[in-house]
Amino acid sequence: MAAFFKTQRDKLIRLITYYKYCQDIVKNNESFVVLHDSASEYNICREFKTRFDNSFDNLDGLEKEFILNDYLIGREKFWWQRHFERSTYFRIKRRAINNFLMELGE
Repeated sequence: MAAFFKTQRDKLIRLITYYKYCQDIVKNNESFVVLHDSASEYNICREFKTRFDNSFDNLDGLEKEFILNDYLIGREKFWWQRHFERSTYFRIKRRAINNFLMELGE
């Protein structure tokens, strides 16, 4: 079970890294397309960013909080200790990752 969770977590980290890359491309679309002559990469990133945002929006509030704090904005390392027991934290974190990856279709 722990190995499966690590694999899922690693997959999520790779997707978030790509999402942040795509955010920059979409935000600076005109300069990216001109500099790289790559409208297709821009379109792929725009589509992925939209899918990522929609998947995130479909999570419940608690799952969003975990994805945001642990991966997207990276709050302090033990932010959860003020709110949850350790076992509860890992149970909700695992559920959040799995649901988010299912929403993304990964």
